[in-house]
Amino acid sequence: MKSIRNESAGNASSITNLKQDSVIRAFLIILGVYLFFRFSVFAVQPPGMIPNDYLLLHTASQNRIDGHVVYNPNDASPYKYSPTFLLFFEKTIHPFLQFKTKFEGGFKVHREYWPWLLWSSFYIFLLIFSLWKLWLPREEQKFNARFLAGLFFALIAGWHGLLELFSYGQVDILIFSFFLFSVWLEEDSKKKNTYFGSFFAAFHFLIKPQSAILWSYFLIRKKNSWILRTLGMSVVLFFLPILFWGSDVFFRLIHEWIFTLKMHHNSEFLISSLNHNPLAVFSRYLLLCGVPVNAEVFYKFGEPLLILAALGFAFVLRGQDFSKKSSPEKQTLLASVCFFLYQLCTPLSWRWLTFAWMPWVAVVCWQKNFLNTTFTRWIFGIFAVIVLLLQKNFSQLLGISEIDVLSKFGFYFWGNLALFLLSVYALKRNSRKTL
Repeated sequence: MKSIRNESAGNASSITNLKQDSVIRAFLIILGVYLFFRFSVFAVQPPGMIPNDYLLLHTASQNRIDGHVVYNPNDASPYKYSPTFLLFFEKTIHPFLQFKTKFEGGFKVHREYWPWLLWSSFYIFLLIFSLWKLWLPREEQKFNARFLAGLFFALIAGWHGLLELFSYGQVDILIFSFFLFSVWLEEDSKKKNTYFGSFFAAFHFLIKPQSAILWSYFLIRKKNSWILRTLGMSVVLFFLPILFWGSDVFFRLIHEWIFTLKMHHNSEFLISSLNHNPLAVFSRYLLLCGVPVNAEVFYKFGEPLLILAALGFAFVLRGQDFSKKSSPEKQTLLASVCFFLYQLCTPLSWRWLTFAWMPWVAVVCWQKNFLNTTFTRWIFGIFAVIVLLLQKNFSQLLGISEIDVLSKFGFYFWGNLALFLLSVYALKRNSRKTL
C-alpha cells in the first residue's frame, strides 16, 4: 500500500514537472513567434521602418567593397564595430540585397527585406534557443510557481524596454545571445563543445571590445583554460580579414577603427536622460548642483575606473566557491550579474539595455532557496508598477506630459542596482552550495 502511494506521489510529481516544463516551453515559443513576426517579418513592411543601426551595417559593407572610407567619426552615426564583424556581415547578410524585391501579383517589399529577415531571424532564434537551454530544468532540478511569478513581474517591468531593445539594439541582442550560447555550450556536460563556445565568445568580443567583461562569468567559475582558449580564438578571428582583403586594407581599417573608438559623442549626448551609465547619472547630479561637467573628460577617466571596479568585483566573487557543478538557475543568475557588470562598462547604457537582464534576475529570485521573501516581491512589484506608469499610454491617462523625469534622476540605474545587489546577495547566500 505504501509503495503504491509512493508511486502515485512520484507520478503526480512527474506530471507537475511536465506541466511546468510545458508552461516554460509554451512561453518561449509564444515569445519567439511574437518577436519573429513583430521584429522580423513585419518590421520592414510599410509603414514599418528599418532601424538605422542595421542599415549602417549595409552601408559600411558597401563602402568597404567600393574602396570608400568605412570608419568616419564625423558621421552622425558612425560604424564602430570591428573589421571581423564587417567581414561576417559582408559575406553572410549583405549579398542578400541582390534578391528581387517584388513578388508575383505586385506585392512589394523594401530592398532590405530579405537580408533583414535573415539577420533578425538569426539573432531571435539564437536568443530563444539559449533561453530554452538555460531555463528548462535538468533532471535533478525542479521549477515551481515562483518561476512564473518572477517572469510575470519581469515582463510587466521590462516589456517596453524589451520592445525598445529589439527596435534599436539588434547588435546588443546578438552579443548577449552569443554570450548565453557560449555559457550553455561550456556548462552543459552532454553537449559540451568548448571550442565552439569560445568561438562565439571571441566573436562577441570583437563586435564590441567592452563586452569582454561578460567573460567574468568564466573568470568567476575559474574556467581558466576556457579564458586562454577564447583569447587565442580572438587573436585568430581578429586577423582573419587579412585572408579576404589583404594586409594593407586590414591594417588601414584597424587604424580607422581605433581612431573612431577614441572619438566620443558631444557632452549633451553622453549625459542625456536616455543614458543610464553611472557616469551619466552622476554627471546629471553634478549639473543639478551647479557643478560644471566636461562629459568627455569625465568619461575618459571614469570608464577605466568602472572597468577596474567590475574586474575587481569579479575577482571577489571568484574567491567564493563557484567552481563546482552548476545548476541552471544559478548559471542564469550569475550570467545576469555579469551582464550588469557589462552595463557599467558600456558608455551608452540605454534604458532598453538596462532592462535586458531583468527577466533572468526575476525568474531566479523566485526560486526555492533564493530570495523567496516579501521584501523581494515588494521590490519587484513597486519597480514594475512605476515602470508601467511611465509608459506613454498610461502616463497620458494620468495627465503626465514629461515622463522622462524619473529617468533623468537615474530611476532605471538605481532600480537595476537594487536588483543587482539582491542577485549578488542570493549568490553569496548560496555560495557554499552547488552552483
